[in-house]
Amino acid sequence: MLLFAAQVAVREPSATVYAPPTSPMVSSRVLPILDECKRETESDEHERDNGYSEEERQLALLFGEQTAIADEALAILTWVYLGEAPSEDLDHQISTRGKRMLPYLIKYRVRCPEILERYPVRMRLPEATRRSALRSLLRSMRKGEVVGED
Repeated sequence: MLLFAAQVAVREPSATVYAPPTSPMVSSRVLPILDECKRETESDEHERDNGYSEEERQLALLFGEQTAIADEALAILTWVYLGEAPSEDLDHQISTRGKRMLPYLIKYRVRCPEILERYPVRMRLPEATRRSALRSLLRSMRKGEVVGED
């Protein structure tokens, strides 16, 4: 009996819970951005063309798409550190799309997108930061507010 009590007290560290696999269409929209994020985190040099990085160009293309595929891709990116300005732009774009984003944000609220398995964990936002930012974004969206500015 005592042995059982000791075993219960020792808990395994919690593993990441992943969401169901991302569709190929959504993956095709988010992979170029994730690849650029990875490249930028592994390098001190950030190539810029006309003041914009490839990551920022890919994000701008995604922001211009008003489809369910783009909506889900944006929700996936809430798990990733994109940089201060791109992250603010992401929140703004998500909030301008309004309540149609809620199912995707809720889907990935606590379950990590499985597509992120292939990328370094250091690309992800710290859990407490991500949850706090998402809570704030969801609160604003439920009120119909737009976060940030164009």
